[in-house]
Amino acid sequence: KDYPNFNRLQYFKEQAALRKELTVKELMFMSGFTSRSSFYRYFASIEKMSPSEYMERLQQEVRGFYHRVTLSFTEFNIQYMLSLIHISEP
Repeated sequence: KDYPNFNRLQYFKEQAALRKELTVKELMFMSGFTSRSSFYRYFASIEKMSPSEYMERLQQEVRGFYHRVTLSFTEFNIQYMLSLIHISEP
């Protein structure tokens, strides 16, 4: 019984990362779970958090990634602009 549920859970997690517009309930049914309470209980036993908490962490990771990329890009632009205005001494 656990093997099919484990596969369903992996599919849920993959789809949660790819299809952020879907709700936990939509992803749960799409993954093959038919009982909300069984799904939540199984999910928490494996992931040590609720599906909603998991989805929120995914969103935080995405926001953190974009924040880091934006900061890196901004730092690069500043360095580039400074190199353009660098005045050499006579």
